[in-house]
Amino acid sequence: FDYPPAAKTPAERLLSADEGDYIVGGSPPVLWGAHDVTSAESPAPLPVRDVVIVGHPLSGILALDVVDGKRRWSVPEMRMACRYLSLSDRLVVAADDHGTLHTFVPATGEPKWTARADAETLLTADTEAIYLLTKDRRLRAVGRSDARIRWTVRLPEDFGKRILPRPVAHRGRLVITTSTGRVMAVNTESGRTEWTAHGLAKERALFPAARNGIVVLNGKTLSARNVSDGKQLWAYTEKAYYDSSLKEWSRPGIYGDMVYTFGCDTQGYGFPMAFDVRSGKKRWEGGVAVGSNDNPILRQGHGVWLLDDEPVPKVSATSTQNDARATWS
Repeated sequence: FDYPPAAKTPAERLLSADEGDYIVGGSPPVLWGAHDVTSAESPAPLPVRDVVIVGHPLSGILALDVVDGKRRWSVPEMRMACRYLSLSDRLVVAADDHGTLHTFVPATGEPKWTARADAETLLTADTEAIYLLTKDRRLRAVGRSDARIRWTVRLPEDFGKRILPRPVAHRGRLVITTSTGRVMAVNTESGRTEWTAHGLAKERALFPAARNGIVVLNGKTLSARNVSDGKQLWAYTEKAYYDSSLKEWSRPGIYGDMVYTFGCDTQGYGFPMAFDVRSGKKRWEGGVAVGSNDNPILRQGHGVWLLDDEPVPKVSATSTQNDARATWS
């Protein structure tokens, strides 16, 4: 297929309290806001270079300009509940009510190729394929180069009904997790199961994050495994402040050689920390506590960004220095 080049990403300068962009403890100014463009049922916004893709109950999927929030394009016939994915920032893929995959140029909305895939939920993509769940809860790979179905496999019952739509595809493995603390890795070329593990999480949803052949998993321990064969490389546990129970770890995110996550205690608090991906050694701890959640921790610009659901939803940012204090919220 004809793949257009990725659009250039607009850049905003990094804000600095020293230059008067914001007051420490206050909030920086809002660049733009877009109202009534999404819903509680829609997937998370998806930034793709110069646009942000959102799900809209009437407009299907909608692209907003990343600079000013103005509407670029929309496709009402796309089913937002199926989720949408970026294909190397060159195409956005979504699905309609019939499960047919559709691709669009992110910057313009120009339609490209389609594929009949019986898609119920789009999971993730790598350079070779798009991975999805079919309407009868099978796992399927669709090739990006020819839009043909590469393979389809049946999942164990526990996976088919409780799979979480946040897997990772990395170095020939698709790592899938469930809401019941199970994980499995399948071969991305054949769909064959390569390794599994169970009982990894208790209260928290289980999420994988991968880099340099290592997959990091949260849950009852924060652990790292070889993505190829599932061999455990390290595991980290930490006692809660208020009792002798162990913290449970929330959704991990990898930036460079650091993995960021929350250590959650039984009192409902989450404490942001970062660890060396290869050794598991703690490298950073944010001097803030948020409500326990499975929201991602993001590292961007000069800061680490945290989303706190309770009691009032807010975003906080800290510096990347060890024992960092909140910069603003």
